[in-house]
Amino acid sequence: MQKITQNKLIIIVSLFLVLFDNVTFFSNLIEVYSLKDYFGFVTSVAIVYLFFTIFLFGLLSTKWTIKPIFIIVLLVSSLAN
Repeated sequence: MQKITQNKLIIIVSLFLVLFDNVTFFSNLIEVYSLKDYFGFVTSVAIVYLFFTIFLFGLLSTKWTIKPIFIIVLLVSSLAN
């Protein structure tokens, strides 16, 4: 079994947060900016948000703090939904 590196874990958690915990945000964004007319804008918002969360988690996480940070973030995000 392969070990998950710190960078892979950051990317996986960031993808999860962007794709599944922001459904309301993206549905409201698509309601305001129709996907048919503003496809590039909506996808660029998702990509920028993904890269921002990856960058932020990359700055905050070290070898000893990555798991507690992700546990707290995922628990809080599950309570928010």
